[in-house]
Amino acid sequence: MSSDKRAFRLRKLNDAEVYGPMNQDELKQLIDSAYVSPEDEITVGDDEDWKPVTEFPELGMIWKIQANDGTLYGPTSLGTIREFVRTGEIRFDDKVVRHDDKEAKTVAEVLGEETVATLKAEIEAAQTLSADGQLENAFETAREIRIRNLEADMETLQREFDELKQKYLKACEALAKSH
Repeated sequence: MSSDKRAFRLRKLNDAEVYGPMNQDELKQLIDSAYVSPEDEITVGDDEDWKPVTEFPELGMIWKIQANDGTLYGPTSLGTIREFVRTGEIRFDDKVVRHDDKEAKTVAEVLGEETVATLKAEIEAAQTLSADGQLENAFETAREIRIRNLEADMETLQREFDELKQKYLKACEALAKSH
């Protein structure tokens, strides 16, 4: 578990929807579930300085994939690479390059024998499960973060409403006294 206490917000490129605030572990979970694309943006705290998620190397979106069919992916994370293997979008013999190391390796080499064995077992077991169920988990996480964000917004608006109501009542009292 990360000790990073920063509050991140995620803005999806495709619909400009904002998720958060969330901690680094929650953001990494979304990244590793392939929910976050390299074009999506994040900001830290209440800052409105949105930057591409790839500008935060601690989030791990540092890998580029070149599938044997010529398709390019990335930059992305190891978790997303695992997810792409699990869903069949890439294979163990596809090439992967870390942004700071131009030497290409296979997906299997980067993931390691233990992870490859685990993935093969998961793929075999998942053949009986629907891909929709796996995607639903990622959407459920995003939905929970969105609900938390809306609840926080509602609390802020309620506080502002209460303050304005008090100001209105004081103004009414002052007006009544002046007449």
